[in-house]
Amino acid sequence: MRIRSPRTRDHGHPDAGDDYAVSKVPFATKRPGRDFPVLAMGAVTSVFVFALGGSMATSYGIATTVIAAVFGFVVGTVSCSVVAWHGSGTSMGVDAMSRGAGFGFLGSAVNLLAYALTWIAYAAFECSFIATAVHARWSAPPLWMLYLVSALVVVPLTWYGVSQIAWLQWATVPLFFIGVAYLLVKSLGEPVAGTVPIGVTLPALAQASAIPLSIVPILSLALGDYGRFVMRRDRRWAVPAGAALMMALWVLEVVVGAVITARTGSVNPGEYSVELMGVTGLLWVIVTQLKVQFVNYYGSSVALTNFSARLLRLPWGRRAFLLLTGLGAFLVSLFDVIGNLGYVAGLMGVPLTAWLSLLLTDFVARRGGRERLGTTWTEHRRAYLIPVGWPEVIAMVAVSSVAIALVTAHVPGSYDTLVPLLLAWFLPPPLAWALRRIGWFRSTVLATSPGADWRDEPGSSDEDSDAQWNKVVCVTCGKDTFRYDAVQIHPSGTARCFACDEARPHLRGL
Repeated sequence: MRIRSPRTRDHGHPDAGDDYAVSKVPFATKRPGRDFPVLAMGAVTSVFVFALGGSMATSYGIATTVIAAVFGFVVGTVSCSVVAWHGSGTSMGVDAMSRGAGFGFLGSAVNLLAYALTWIAYAAFECSFIATAVHARWSAPPLWMLYLVSALVVVPLTWYGVSQIAWLQWATVPLFFIGVAYLLVKSLGEPVAGTVPIGVTLPALAQASAIPLSIVPILSLALGDYGRFVMRRDRRWAVPAGAALMMALWVLEVVVGAVITARTGSVNPGEYSVELMGVTGLLWVIVTQLKVQFVNYYGSSVALTNFSARLLRLPWGRRAFLLLTGLGAFLVSLFDVIGNLGYVAGLMGVPLTAWLSLLLTDFVARRGGRERLGTTWTEHRRAYLIPVGWPEVIAMVAVSSVAIALVTAHVPGSYDTLVPLLLAWFLPPPLAWALRRIGWFRSTVLATSPGADWRDEPGSSDEDSDAQWNKVVCVTCGKDTFRYDAVQIHPSGTARCFACDEARPHLRGL
């Protein structure tokens, strides 16, 4: 049985696009470093961050919220920089990098499922914000109907992929910050409507710090996916600048959300935007958050497509999973996600945290010059990888399961997720190392090692990797492909391209 290849631009698949989800990004498609900070800035232009700041201020006070946000800035800047740096250096997204980081060809699909479910949860938040904004202006339609409409209206916008509405991504960033400034000015003119805790206590600060710990993984992984499009020669300044700018804006929005909540008594930006700005606020929420929804739906649909093709062998396209994403966002939004914001964020952050900790461990080991898993480069080609890296998969699933159980044992809205998140941050790497030391599993992620000319070593430049002499012709489809994205099937140099190799039937006996 054949399965649909992952999305690649050169092979004519129905869902073909230019995202290079699991293959390497060629030099001709990469972008200059100056574009990266702008893309990073767009990653946090969501009113969700305002709701996060308002919820933290309501529970812990503004001073504690500011300190926790600064803590998130430090952790997030370091984590985002490391992942995006390696994304640019390997020219791969986080799913492709996970293969060579110990998960294997099929094992990395577990990460995709966690990734997709997290995007669906964030899509549900945005559905709730848009629906409650409309409901605050016109209360006649029931909320469930507004949830459904706000979930389904995004589907046609993301039907044709990134290029169709790229203009919306760029146009709404200045519009978002203009609206934020106006909203803040309007809120400062209002009397204080609610009470927030005063002072800083160590227990409150510890629990508040769990919030950025649950948000940093999704930001780091998203920025790592953006990083694969950054030219290697520009990453020295573009990656840290983009990560720092993104996290600085995140801190600013958390603080603004805390101040507005203290003034209005509401943690829901959909409600207080309409209350303070009227129809202008309604339009501002709808337009700017549709852009955020595009990212949520697109990320979820791509992850589900690759997960289903790789692990379940389903030949469904991205558009089928786009519809499922909309349905999932609608169903999740019915469960008062805004009222349980910290609980949901902590719950969805646990598996991504475990995944991120394993990735960071692999990156640091490689940067230190020590071979890990049998390779000094990050291998992503199926033919050279073992199907499943069981130590990494078991470590991620086991730790995530325990941490999720601990999160669900607490009262929703209590934000008491610090211990589960700390387990997810620090336990998976030593657990995977211990499993390998037992000897039950392979100590290398490589099934076979490619020749020296077929590797993309970390020190290679984009120009050298994509030189004309580095091209070969695929024996299956006849397309030109680069050696780093091809599999050598004969000593003479005969090769199979990445997409054709991915489309082969799965190995038996797994």
